[in-house]
Amino acid sequence: HMASPVDAHTAQWLPSEEYRAQAPGRYAALTHGRTHYRLAGSGAATAEQPLIVCVHGIASEGMVWQHFVSHFIALGRTVLVFDLFGRGYSDATPAHNNLELFVGQLSELLDHADVRAAVRTDTIDLVGLSLGGAISAAFAAKYPERVRKLILSAPAGLGLPSKGLRILRYILSWQLSQSLFMGTVRMFNAEQKSLTLLLGSGVADPTDPDSIAFQQMRTARVSTIAKSCPGYLSSLISTMGHFELDTMHDHFTALGKARSEFMVVWGDQDRVVLFSDAALLTQLAPSARLHVIEGMGHIDHVVIKRFRDQFHAAAQSYLMA
Repeated sequence: HMASPVDAHTAQWLPSEEYRAQAPGRYAALTHGRTHYRLAGSGAATAEQPLIVCVHGIASEGMVWQHFVSHFIALGRTVLVFDLFGRGYSDATPAHNNLELFVGQLSELLDHADVRAAVRTDTIDLVGLSLGGAISAAFAAKYPERVRKLILSAPAGLGLPSKGLRILRYILSWQLSQSLFMGTVRMFNAEQKSLTLLLGSGVADPTDPDSIAFQQMRTARVSTIAKSCPGYLSSLISTMGHFELDTMHDHFTALGKARSEFMVVWGDQDRVVLFSDAALLTQLAPSARLHVIEGMGHIDHVVIKRFRDQFHAAAQSYLMA
């Protein structure tokens, strides 16, 4: 796929060239914009030990997987992380930020000539968190032959968004209407408020030193993204408005039929994608193997070491079996 020429409407969504030059990875030009990705590990990928692909959540970016990546490359695996459209260093797009857009992004990235030249992508192990779990579930249901093993961590798509996400939606939509009159300062404030809210509800214990450090790092990172990527907030709003956050039942049913097994990891203290959704998922897809981590919130397993260790051990026993 060739990237289409950028028109004036799309240009206002794109990250600044100065910001893009700081990107640590590489770019693939896809239908809806340039996608920033990083390949880590030896590049050796076999049918038995294929490429591991990680898909991040709604207000996040590929770099949140850094500890997971380190763990698995130490075991000899090759890992691909990338930034969803409108996040991290990837282009934002005025196209609806829905399931179809992001499943297409992942599919095109795996088929991109530069990626295929570096690593085998015909079969992958796929790991998705939150919104990334929803995208991974739909991808695996659509392309069952491409996914060897699948791990969904608190996937979105089933329950009505939790109180935290509903508040986020209200803040974002109100701030967007304000910003049309008040300029980008309000936009920036909206991002800070909503991010603090999302991170605060994403960890089980916001007072934990790891939680505080992560929240400070993400808040600083988002302030950078907010200033450099005019499409970031609009992408969040588009996702809240257009992504199938609570209507993916058919995808999970199809996934259950397509796969003899897959792993689902959930923290019993998740207040963003509620733990109660796990029971519904296992009803829709009886082949799901549910692994519950006690005391864990929505993103603790990328934030706090003891939860990271539990998540990595569970993922390792499944992916390396």
